[in-house]
Parts: sequence; structure tokens; C-alpha cells
Amino acid sequence: MNKFKVGDRVICLQEQDKNKKIINQIGTVIQLNGTTNVRIEFDNNINGHSGNGNAKGKHGHVWNVEVGKIDFANLSPILEKFSKLF
Repeated sequence: MNKFKVGDRVICLQEQDKNKKIINQIGTVIQLNGTTNVRIEFDNNINGHSGNGNAKGKHGHVWNVEVGKIDFANLSPILEKFSKLF
């Protein structure tokens, strides 16, 4: 079972499909893809895509990532606002 759910704030710890721009980026889970993969809309542009179907996000901000490469962001409200600046 996937420990993440839609709406969770997560941080990416490793690259996925050779995209290193997602490392240390914070985003929101917008879709669960089975038990091993999630679609994330990152706060910053990571040279991604915009998603598809019901899981669309900002152009360039979306990427599919294996659940073993992300963790919960656990941000305070102040850090949450700060993270969106970079």
C-alpha cells in the first residue's frame, strides 16, 4: 500500500528518469500511480510536464516519482512560504 495520499506535501530526495532538478524540491502529490509511484506538482519549475487527465498541474512543474525517492516534507507554515520562493 502507498503511504502517501493526494494532497501530501513531499520532498524529493533523488533524481528520477535522469531529472536532477527534482532533488530537494518540495511539492504536492496530485495522483497515486499504484503502490510504487506518485505524480507530484512541484512548487518550482523542474523542467517537467503538466500532467494529464485528472492530475494536471502547472506546466513544467509535474513529474512522476517512485515512492522510495520521496519523503514527507513536514514543513512549518513559515518554511512552507519560504520554500515557494526558490
